[in-house]
Amino acid sequence: MREPTTPEEPTLYLAAPFTAKAEARAARHYLNSHGFLVRARWMDSHNAEFPACGAKVAAEEAWADLCDIDVCDGFVMLNLYIGVGKSIEMGFALAKGKRIWVVGEANHIFYFLPGVQVVRDVSEVRW
Repeated sequence: MREPTTPEEPTLYLAAPFTAKAEARAARHYLNSHGFLVRARWMDSHNAEFPACGAKVAAEEAWADLCDIDVCDGFVMLNLYIGVGKSIEMGFALAKGKRIWVVGEANHIFYFLPGVQVVRDVSEVRW
């Protein structure tokens, strides 16, 4: 993972279903090349998806996700497929007062809270 190039480069956590790693990596590449620093270690994990990875690895991965969210300035969720984890991560980001973007459909009541922006595409994420 690269380090911020300037103090003005906001860090973002990128959430998506585990099965959408390819889409998440493409979004990370776009955001990293447009003034953001994406910090989301799960995209580079070689562990199997839960439950195949086992409870210990799953807990370690979940803790790493929460730590990444905690140190980021904002949170981007790719709302492309059904998945529970990204919603839990968004709840944590909301509780931490992070700026939040939901990329995709606004299909949940929490997406209408103040501080949450719903956009059609990752290219619409603006600090």
